[in-house]
Amino acid sequence: MKGFYKILLIVAFSSVLGLLIWNVYLINQVDRLSKIEKDLNFKIQILEGDLDLISYDLVTSRDSVRILNKKIKEDCPQNEDN
Repeated sequence: MKGFYKILLIVAFSSVLGLLIWNVYLINQVDRLSKIEKDLNFKIQILEGDLDLISYDLVTSRDSVRILNKKIKEDCPQNEDN
């Protein structure tokens, strides 16, 4: 009976030690993943800013082309009556 309690104590101690080690591992993983998440969110914000800038440039370019086309049509009418 004494051997049974000794084995039970060893198993319990090993389980507690294993759970503590597993807990430390999980805490490190959470810290690592939090850092990765922050880096990815920062990159997303940068890319969204670039997208906004490119969209603005595209709209501005489109408007400039419209103005230039209108000016070209006004300066060089194709259907002139002589």
